[in-house]
Amino acid sequence: MVIIAGLLLPSQLAAQEVVAPPDSSRLIIHQLETGNHPGRMILHQDPRLTQILRRHAEFNKTEGSPGWRLLIFKGKGRSDAFNTQATFLEFFNNLNLRVDIHYEEPDFMTLVGSFRTKEEAFRFQKILESKFPNAYPVKATIFID
Repeated sequence: MVIIAGLLLPSQLAAQEVVAPPDSSRLIIHQLETGNHPGRMILHQDPRLTQILRRHAEFNKTEGSPGWRLLIFKGKGRSDAFNTQATFLEFFNNLNLRVDIHYEEPDFMTLVGSFRTKEEAFRFQKILESKFPNAYPVKATIFID
């Protein structure tokens, strides 16, 4: 009997499930799976924080923020700047990027996009390379909708 118990005991120990201590993500998942949640969240927030966030959004809407745009044309010809804009819209309208023409004496510039980082501008530069191989990122004030 002792021999049989000795043979069965290790197999029973090996078959036991190891239960990890619950962490917050597992508790949340368990509540979602079992339906033990109220289905809504109540947020208690100082009203001054909402006011600060609204002011920040309004300021950035009017003043803009530092960012990057892609310069796809720079030259003295106004019509060339508008032709470049039309070419961009013809081939890349599906990208939904902002296209503007600026004049800084003595040059017209066609600028595309509003990017927060230079890396983001470089990603779009690669996309535009086929039609605008000389496009490059420039620092600009951007307006994010």
